[in-house]
Amino acid sequence: NNYTIELSYSQNFFSFEFVALNFTSPEKNKYAYLLEGFDTDWHNVSSKQRYASYTNLDPGEYVLHVKGSNNDGIWNEKGTEIKIIIKPAIWQTAFFQIITLLIIIASIYFFIRIRMKSIKLKKIELDMLVNKQTEKILADKKSLSEQMQLIAFQRQEINDSLIFAKQLQLTNYSSLNKNNKTLKDYFVYSKPKNEVSSDFYWIRRKDNTIILTVIDCISCTDDKFSASKLASSFLNNYVNKKDFENTGKLLSNLAKTLYNTFKNQKYDNQSILKVSIETAICIIDLDKNIIEFAGANMPLYRIQNNKLSIVEGNTNAITFGNDISSYNFETQEIKLVKGDIFYLFTDGYAKQTNQDDYSTFNYKRFRDLLLEIHEFPMDIQKNTLDKNIENWRKNNELSDDILVIGVKI
Repeated sequence: NNYTIELSYSQNFFSFEFVALNFTSPEKNKYAYLLEGFDTDWHNVSSKQRYASYTNLDPGEYVLHVKGSNNDGIWNEKGTEIKIIIKPAIWQTAFFQIITLLIIIASIYFFIRIRMKSIKLKKIELDMLVNKQTEKILADKKSLSEQMQLIAFQRQEINDSLIFAKQLQLTNYSSLNKNNKTLKDYFVYSKPKNEVSSDFYWIRRKDNTIILTVIDCISCTDDKFSASKLASSFLNNYVNKKDFENTGKLLSNLAKTLYNTFKNQKYDNQSILKVSIETAICIIDLDKNIIEFAGANMPLYRIQNNKLSIVEGNTNAITFGNDISSYNFETQEIKLVKGDIFYLFTDGYAKQTNQDDYSTFNYKRFRDLLLEIHEFPMDIQKNTLDKNIENWRKNNELSDDILVIGVKI
């Protein structure tokens, strides 16, 4: 007969005693037992040790199988069994862990929102103060030297605010990655040109699906971090939805959200036409072993069997002055094979100039370099990319922000 015993998580230390109903020579009876879900092989014991003991078992379902033989060595192969269920503690349940993770993410998100709002208000106050002091300098030339020093000090405070914004952005990346262990074998190579980078990446995992986004804000303004923050907020809301959209629809909705937010803003009497975004979104389905990809003037490189292939997205960037109806992006599905490596990147690496002849590194050299290093461990690939571009540009300043992400399946 089959029996079932249910135990709590604290009752994970137990013993079973057993006996064969053969009394001709009971001292010659033999026994064998196996705990399915824990043991990998049968334990053979004599009639002097008719018990099985287990300690510190993890929560889960187990089946104890026992069989015996008589004094002639004839085994009862059918034997008997008993099912053992050890229930997990509440803090070991998936529901409790998901709730805890959501609370941590929500706390980080609201903390960042509050801090960024405070920085923006401070920057507005400092701008107003700078303007007031500038008017005073024009009215009173005698105090020009003193007033200029004050302006320099106030500009430094504005710059400090931008530096703080960068630190907050980096803290956001590291905190979210720490609390969302999404990818095992990957690297992120980021090299900003200024204090606040216009390149931005976002990554989350929901069940067995990973969403990875790379964004390059091309702007004549200093509002790049606001666009990145808005994109991050949009993607966070998307991950919390019950049903996933495909990447093309997701990218189209992101483009429309950014367009509707910035379409009426102007900077230095110039329209928002000068602001555009290049981006790529990947949804990695670990159950189906596929990647859904959509890009706005940003491709995906895939290396398989030492061959590099280019997955092109739409060739148009998201320009806020364009007709909103043009934001319809295609979804491309890529079948994953173990050992595949794919790379997402902004155009910054290929744009770096050489000190000798001011030629750009270009995409051909970039692809050749990836083919040369793709078999290296991910951290070595990252370091090689950095050393290579430093040797290329030498003493030249960075011509653009750099962001390269590599992921190995």
